[in-house]
Amino acid sequence: MHCHTPEQQRLYERGWPYVVELVDGHKDDKKPADSAANAFKGTYWGKYHVKWPRLTAKAFVGDGAPEQVVAGLFEKNAPSNFNVVRHRVFVLEALTSTDVVLEAIVRGLESMGESRWMGKSTDPFDSTDDVNPSLLAYLSGFLLLRSSKRESFTKRLEAVYDATVKGGAPEGEHGVRGGLDLALHGNAGAARALAKSHWQYWYYYLNVDDAAVHLARLADNSKSDWVPEARILFLAGEKLLPVYTSKKALRQGKRLPNILGDFGMFAHEGVLDLMIDMVGVKGAGDAPREYFEANAAWARPRLDKRARGSGERAVKAKAAMSLLK
Repeated sequence: MHCHTPEQQRLYERGWPYVVELVDGHKDDKKPADSAANAFKGTYWGKYHVKWPRLTAKAFVGDGAPEQVVAGLFEKNAPSNFNVVRHRVFVLEALTSTDVVLEAIVRGLESMGESRWMGKSTDPFDSTDDVNPSLLAYLSGFLLLRSSKRESFTKRLEAVYDATVKGGAPEGEHGVRGGLDLALHGNAGAARALAKSHWQYWYYYLNVDDAAVHLARLADNSKSDWVPEARILFLAGEKLLPVYTSKKALRQGKRLPNILGDFGMFAHEGVLDLMIDMVGVKGAGDAPREYFEANAAWARPRLDKRARGSGERAVKAKAAMSLLK
């Protein structure tokens, strides 16, 4: 999928929306400690999408140096929620730099003992998952897209991956071997890491650009619930639009405006039709208006053509035309 502007295209090529942008002057920064504490309270996905209030972001990761914060994420008792770990990593990146955070993660993986490659405790009386190392390994793939030392870091991560293979570590997504395979090797890595897993989350497919793989997974009812991922749409293309724009897919509650905002970067007729349908939908928030205002020149002739037709789509196209600036 191609975007409306070169800058939007660049954002996706560098991992959007798996990144954090800091915002100054946000109302949540009046009490940043409280806002940071509540960032994930009552929501698995987190309160913030990409844009984080700057002071809240600082409070969210704490006062330690990036190396200390990353080391804390490697600890066995650290929170293992993917979204919590993801935002801590990308908030750190925004506050410092990509290469600083990536160096800390790579060093952590390089120095890790083989017993923690498994994703599970080796103590037979301890059933606690130990998946954070695999999550950090996987998230390193997004940092590589933005790193100024990508070749060097990739070489070091490949060395760790080779060691896990040689050491006979399990291939699944919850271990370091699987996390690195997913981060580094695209379709082939996913085929290995996810082959035997009957229950896996959609976010493990974020480097897969084969539409057939995604569609096959969606058809398997034993897989976990999912949300439409804009990054997957960027990689795998328009074949996913029919399922991504279905009523079931768009039942996303408070996440819907963010999903629509990400989709709105794509210059595609199917996205235009989705935004037309979202005009007046309360749960969509300001996303349709912002989309039509930002892409008025591109959207106007297409809306005009639809408005000259008949039926509900024509009526909605006329309503959408009122949002053009």
